[in-house]
Amino acid sequence: MLNMIKKNRIMIAIHLTSIIGMLLITARTVILPAILKELDGMEYYSIIVILTSLTMSVVLPIAGKLSDMYGRKIIYFIGIVGYIVACFLCGFADSVYLFMIGIALTGVFYGCMNSVQLAIITDVFSEEERPAQVGYLTISNSVACLLGPIIGGFFVDNVGWRWVYLLMIPLGMIIFFIIAKLDNKGAIKVNQSTTIDFIGIIFFILCVVPVLLALAAAGKIYEWNSKPILYMLLFSIFMLIVFLYAESRASNPMIPFKLFHNKSYCVCVITYFICAISFSGMNYLPIFYQEVKGVTATVSGLWVLPRQMAQIVFSYYIGINLVKKKGYRKKLVVFLGLFALSLLSMSRFVITTSVFMILISEVMFGAANGVQTVITQSYGQKCLDDSIAGSGMSFICFVGAFGNSLGAAIGGCIMNQTAGISSAIKYIFLLYAILMMVGTVIAGVIKWER
Repeated sequence: MLNMIKKNRIMIAIHLTSIIGMLLITARTVILPAILKELDGMEYYSIIVILTSLTMSVVLPIAGKLSDMYGRKIIYFIGIVGYIVACFLCGFADSVYLFMIGIALTGVFYGCMNSVQLAIITDVFSEEERPAQVGYLTISNSVACLLGPIIGGFFVDNVGWRWVYLLMIPLGMIIFFIIAKLDNKGAIKVNQSTTIDFIGIIFFILCVVPVLLALAAAGKIYEWNSKPILYMLLFSIFMLIVFLYAESRASNPMIPFKLFHNKSYCVCVITYFICAISFSGMNYLPIFYQEVKGVTATVSGLWVLPRQMAQIVFSYYIGINLVKKKGYRKKLVVFLGLFALSLLSMSRFVITTSVFMILISEVMFGAANGVQTVITQSYGQKCLDDSIAGSGMSFICFVGAFGNSLGAAIGGCIMNQTAGISSAIKYIFLLYAILMMVGTVIAGVIKWER
């Protein structure tokens, strides 16, 4: 194990990586209209919204596997250098097409960095130290989510949107110099039997990209039952079958099947996926607050703050608590139940719902999401040996990104097909609550193993 000074340096780099990634993602919701107005590309709004998540989702498992083979340092280096270049392209883009290239590349290279963060924590920290570090990382993400829209709005109103991207360059340089001193943990000896699974990578891309495009376009560009959407979904299903067959015969598969031999890891993946689907429902609450409750955008933002604060506080609490008392399974089941209760409460939101009930529901949601994030990621780490830590943790991150996309698509479909925002909110959150109850049962019934 490394000494504490080196550990702290590594964690500073990881926290900064999370911050610059989440700052850009959340700031984009505020600055994108101004960007596209200046670059005369408003018709590309929907495409640009999905580009980062699309490219990041594809890269996550691939980069995680490569970090197991060649080490975390080289993948992190590629990620931060590429991210700096991508931010430079976005900041100096003089056309919407160059900006779209930059946005796509931010997803690719942030995916490289994000894929190895949890694996690095696994490499550097002991089992007893990891939950606290994952909790701190969740706090960084939450703080960045709070600051992103504020910083984005300030820059657009005062100095211009380009400085949002240019600000990331010096922060990226700090990460670069810290990572330069990072040991190349996680690398295994590369020999003739340890080769890159190019076939698996190709089929994985062909499987994931069409389904993500279909989820992004369904209900917006095309109807759910339209031929383009059906063809993309059918093609993805076919490619999934081909991918699984190819991986079963590969000597060094991109996603090792032995990941799923451990029941506890599978529980972490399933519950993280369900929680990611449910978390996407937060996209629709501001619409309810503003259109049904009739509050301003500023008040709507204030009503969301308790959720973020609860997530920060409980992430810290559970990280420290797990270090001292363990009890992963019991705490996960309790807070998944709380998650389901918050979703059920939100499904009953109507115009007469009191502000007190709204804020209580937001607090329950934030607390439950913060706890489940720390537990699923921390226990997922416990289930993996060093040779597959990168693949295993990046797969959990991929499942989360895919779950968010799927949940947003489901919510959008319900919103478009339901008359009245209150009714749509009811059905969206009721569906998510049922899914969360299923996740709670899975976590409570399936026997965990190390």
